Amino acid sequence: MTMEIKGKDVRLFDTTTAAQYLGVSKATVYAWVDNHDLQKVSINNGFIFTQEQLEACRQYKNLDRRDVNIEYAK
Repeated sequence: MTMEIKGKDVRLFDTTTAAQYLGVSKATVYAWVDNHDLQKVSINNGFIFTQEQLEACRQYKNLDRRDVNIEYAK
């Protein structure tokens, strides 16, 4: 879902789509929220995530480096 906020289009994710976007389970998303590793936007009795919040979490958890092969020499 996309919403316009202050003249900018902001992409919003529910828990299911956030988990798919991050490549983790919904349980992991809930755990990261509980541990404050993933910020959320509270609405009514639930919460959603912005793409910016998910990208910040990806970097914090080093998910942005997944499947990157790094060679090193001893």
